[in-house]
Order: sequence, then C-alpha cells, then structure tokens
Amino acid sequence: MAAGGAALVFTGVSASPAQAAPPTGRDVIISNYASNWYLSTDHQTVAHGQRTQIWDRDPMANNGAGSVWRISPRGDGTYSISPSEPFGAGSRYCLSDEKGTGDGEGAVWVRDCNSGDARQSWLIEETSSRSYVHTIVPAGHRDYALGPYRAQSASDTYVNVTRKFGRTPATAQMWKINYA
Repeated sequence: MAAGGAALVFTGVSASPAQAAPPTGRDVIISNYASNWYLSTDHQTVAHGQRTQIWDRDPMANNGAGSVWRISPRGDGTYSISPSEPFGAGSRYCLSDEKGTGDGEGAVWVRDCNSGDARQSWLIEETSSRSYVHTIVPAGHRDYALGPYRAQSASDTYVNVTRKFGRTPATAQMWKINYA
C-alpha cells in the first residue's frame, strides 16, 4: 500500500524479459559461462583452418588476435561469428560448424568467410534473464550448441558443437558475450 492507503498497481510488467539481440557490429569477447575461459582460435592464431578452444590467457594479448570476435547478422535471422584481426579490424574468417551428418560432437573451425556457406550460420539464443548469457547454436544442427569438448572446463580444450539434451542447454553450452 502506498502512503494514504492507496494500492500500488503495476501494468505492463513482464515476468520474462524480451529476447535481447546479441551485440553486433562491435568487437566482443565470448567467454564460457561454466569455466569463464575465453573462446579463442588455437594459440590465438587467426588463419584459415584453425580450431577453436577455450583459453585462460588474457584475450587482449596479441592485440586481441583470435580472442576478440565480431558478430554480424546474415539477413536470415542467423549470424556469422568472426575473429577480429587484430582488435577493431574486419575479418575474412568465420566460425564454421564442421559436424557433418553423424551423431556425436563435431569440430568447430575458422574458415574463409563465405556468405553462401550454411556451416557459418549461427543462431544466438538468450539463455537466461541475463541478456549477456547466450547459447550459440549451429543453424544446421539445432539439437547441438557450441561447447567445450565433452563439457570439460580446462583451459586449452577444443570447442565443438555438442548435443543439447532437451530444450535447456547445459551450463557448459552457455556463453557470456560482452563488448571488448
């Protein structure tokens, strides 16, 4: 009750916040929610054919090479994710889902960007009411999400697309996306 006995009435308040769009057009740091380690290219090397891993070193080392990313809309509701090379520069490489058609986990590589390559299309879904926690899902494998190999939390673990069980992703499949 408010002062004077009047009831307070709230309208337009939602119990669940609207889906927040991922940050696009600026450099971001993507870190695993479970381990706090950063998504990085192997040894912070930005080149065609690099694997991705979670890494415990300063993401701004080497001027952010391999650990600072740029998320760009592809125009169809999906996104491309590119290592910024170096920090603040554009990229010619994109995160690529190399899972294939079989069951089990699949590798994630950095490849030359190709707007026609569906393996470079990612859905970025808000995971919780915290707008910076997301699940990164390969558009071609919606039952999978980006996560460390076998949900390991050790630094220097390769990142794969790993199966989601049900609609709720595992904590190891959750990522914090923050501006660099």
